[in-house]
Amino acid sequence: MSLDWKQITILVVEDDHFLRSSLCEVLEMEGATVLQAENGQQALEIVRTHPIKFVLSDIKMPVMDGINLLKAIRAEDPNVPIVLLATGESSYNTQEVLSLGGSGLLRKPFEIATLIECVEHLINKS
Repeated sequence: MSLDWKQITILVVEDDHFLRSSLCEVLEMEGATVLQAENGQQALEIVRTHPIKFVLSDIKMPVMDGINLLKAIRAEDPNVPIVLLATGESSYNTQEVLSLGGSGLLRKPFEIATLIECVEHLINKS
């Protein structure tokens, strides 16, 4: 089933400004409305005030990391897809992320096509 990108709002949570801007630009080019935060605390405030359909969050960030953000969002919304981003040095693997309530894990660097497929698959599934 084809995804109507214009109907979804995605939250990108990443402390690296360049990567966050790049991810937002790619998702906006698909047609999504994209909101952004540089840490989990900012992201949680956005989730509580906007109808988010998908969360893409880095794991390692200052103030509130992606794991604590995942747990906080899951306490309020068990259904929104949440995909975490990790570097190769992260100790987290896909199974751990899934067991914590995440929807998936993407290791940096990743192909843009992989991200787009991931978003489409998880939103169509939810």
